[in-house]
Amino acid sequence: MKKYLLWFRLLVKRQLHYRFMLLFLAGLPVCVFIVAHIPDVKENSSPKIGIYMYDNDSLSHEAAEALVFGSNDVVTYYIADSEDSLRQSIIKGDTDCGYVFRENLSEKIRSGNYRNSILLLKSPSSVMSSLSSEMVFFTIFREFGKDTAINYIADNDAFARVKDSAVSYVDERFDYYLNGPATFHVNFKTLDISSAATEYSMQTTDYNAQSDLFPLRGILSVIIFLGGLFGSVQWLTDKENGVFITLPTHFSSTSRIMYPLVPTILFAISSIVTLIAAGIFTVTSKEVLAMLIYIILVTAFSVFMSLIIRHSHLLIAVVPAIILCALVCCPIFFDLSSYMPFIAVIRKFLVPSYYLNMLA
Repeated sequence: MKKYLLWFRLLVKRQLHYRFMLLFLAGLPVCVFIVAHIPDVKENSSPKIGIYMYDNDSLSHEAAEALVFGSNDVVTYYIADSEDSLRQSIIKGDTDCGYVFRENLSEKIRSGNYRNSILLLKSPSSVMSSLSSEMVFFTIFREFGKDTAINYIADNDAFARVKDSAVSYVDERFDYYLNGPATFHVNFKTLDISSAATEYSMQTTDYNAQSDLFPLRGILSVIIFLGGLFGSVQWLTDKENGVFITLPTHFSSTSRIMYPLVPTILFAISSIVTLIAAGIFTVTSKEVLAMLIYIILVTAFSVFMSLIIRHSHLLIAVVPAIILCALVCCPIFFDLSSYMPFIAVIRKFLVPSYYLNMLA
């Protein structure tokens, strides 16, 4: 056992002897920490979007105030002094785009004659107009939607017998369904053999805010994966160079595991520190257990690759293809399996997907 621990320590020292690897292991969490926590780096450079109102319409003011006070790091809304100043700001490039709320906005929406009631001003290089339009329309709907729903029920004969209870229900539940934890709701019925209907209701759950940094976790999982494959390449190279000739036979088999295990552990430690620096690593049994299992899976996969590909140069040529396949097929940036089902089959042969699924 002491001999194996000695060899393990020597392999760790060997990996840390590579300046690039040492710089990468130490620099990755530092860079993420700087980006995540230092205000000077995160200074607000979000696109500015202007709003100008022709009159004192209540809906225009409520929507504009909601947008201005709801500004965040993605986009910043502000009230323009005039339509002309808003146009000049867009021409100069100080403002990405702007919205002009024309007279009697609420009355136009109530009457259904709302065409051209909101004017979008943008430059040809605008990148935020589509996204901001969705935010503007959602805000207007949020401010006006309840009144529209209540008025529809009050004026519709279909609700004549239950008008009071329907209005009360909409008034009570509108805000919950709009701002509650569910993204969407589905009500459906199933019919059994006797044609008896059973009603069900389902909804999506609240989306974890930490999932905004999910690509970071996915990229780190691929880096750990690359570290294990790099260890197997080193083992094949040392074997070809006759490093194991003078060593006991059993060490050759053991070292085949130790070589990928060491860089996998080093990259895993660096990744954990990086996730902590980013503020998205929760020290829970699930997260720690997932990382330990992932280290084992990466090591096993790397050993398997060294068994079926016995030449270092060939494995070096295959590794980029494996890593690229992992980046594309695993749900790191996007999930292609929703559009191409065969991607889900390929994903089963890629270790990072199992780690990401454990933490999904």
